[in-house]
Amino acid sequence: MLSSPLDRVPNEIWFDIGKLLRRDRPTLLSLSQTCKRLRSLTIPILLYHVDLDLIESPGRAASLLAMLGDESEAGRFVRRMHLRISVLLLPKEIWRLLKVIAVEDLVLSSSIISKTFFDAILAIPSLRSLAIQSCTIFPKDRIHTAVADNRCGGKQLVSLEISWQETSRTPTSAAILSHVNVTNLHKLSLDGAAYNSSAALDSLHIISGTCLTSLRFPLVERASQNGDPYLLLHDTLINQSHIRLLHLHPKVHISSIPPDALPLLEEFKGSCELAEMLVPGRPVTWLSITTTSKFGDQQGDMQETFQAFTKSSRHLLFLEFEEMYVDEEWIVDLPRLFPQLEELRVQSTNYISKGFLGNAMPTHLSKMKACKSIRFRCRGGGSHPLNLLYMPDDANAKWAEQTVLRWGQRNPTLQEVWLGRLSLLKVAPNEWKIYDEFHFRGPAEAYNIPLLLPDRLP
Repeated sequence: MLSSPLDRVPNEIWFDIGKLLRRDRPTLLSLSQTCKRLRSLTIPILLYHVDLDLIESPGRAASLLAMLGDESEAGRFVRRMHLRISVLLLPKEIWRLLKVIAVEDLVLSSSIISKTFFDAILAIPSLRSLAIQSCTIFPKDRIHTAVADNRCGGKQLVSLEISWQETSRTPTSAAILSHVNVTNLHKLSLDGAAYNSSAALDSLHIISGTCLTSLRFPLVERASQNGDPYLLLHDTLINQSHIRLLHLHPKVHISSIPPDALPLLEEFKGSCELAEMLVPGRPVTWLSITTTSKFGDQQGDMQETFQAFTKSSRHLLFLEFEEMYVDEEWIVDLPRLFPQLEELRVQSTNYISKGFLGNAMPTHLSKMKACKSIRFRCRGGGSHPLNLLYMPDDANAKWAEQTVLRWGQRNPTLQEVWLGRLSLLKVAPNEWKIYDEFHFRGPAEAYNIPLLLPDRLP
């Protein structure tokens, strides 16, 4: 794998954009002046995250170019860029930007792109990760499925994410994948509405010669005259022996996997059925399970499922129940079956009683010595106490704080608890700070606020 250009930059200056406020214009102006000074000294400029919406504000491309400068002798590096563009209103400065800045991680979202622009993106030498989210192709310049010998762009890519919302977009997704040289690709994520069967087959054929460490694959419409895509997915998983992370839509059906396949699998997200098949004998430590049913009587015997999870060759550290019917008795078994569990996520479609959370949960937590984080969410409606935490009043917030305080007293390792919309973080022994999720999503230093450029800079 090629080394990162950011690792080769001497005397780099790191601007922590996460500490800039979104509307802090004086700070942005100061940053602009600093960039100009650095350019005069030919010192490399390194930005962590830049957010450019060139659909709503096309002038921001010129602002960024003015701030960074358009000479080619000084380095300008952007760790991550989030870009929204439309080839119908594409500012001319964007072409210069693509030439003078080195971007490692690029996200194209809700954009209208053309083959010409896509080729320009793939030609960025520093680009390692590309995400294409809900994008459309300009009708007059379609990206057609490329012949394998003509895939020349994107050879430097190690991570590619393609997501969509409409089934009609899946042929375009396959065409985009076919246009990329996947020689060095290690991470591939295909996610969205049901994948067109022919497009799924094309995509699986394209990645057959890769050495993936991470794969995410969507639901597929199986009606096809060319073959069953799930059979080809089965063969792909057998041949991809380096996969460590595997996410499969819960409706993906694979009949069997040989015991010696996927020997390095560490993280799996998918149905209970596939989890029972893939976890035993493999070093799985991160597990997220879901189901196609919201009702417990169609989920199978979860006790047998848990027993299968205990057969992982390593201790399970992360367990998530996602969008499924959750029985309180399952949680009772967790300390005994998974004594090393560090994180528990519960997203239930049914109610988890307030009595269980307040009275029984502290006892179970006292046995979960390694547990650092617990999150409970309920997707049901109504006026159940846990649901009220999605619209918390003072009484519910007080109940949540007192409940978590009891949890923390029984388990000193516990650092974070989410109940509905409320987030509680341990700030000192026996002291928790409560936050509303809509206004707070974790420690501020752990999140990088994107740089939002004004339309004009001096």
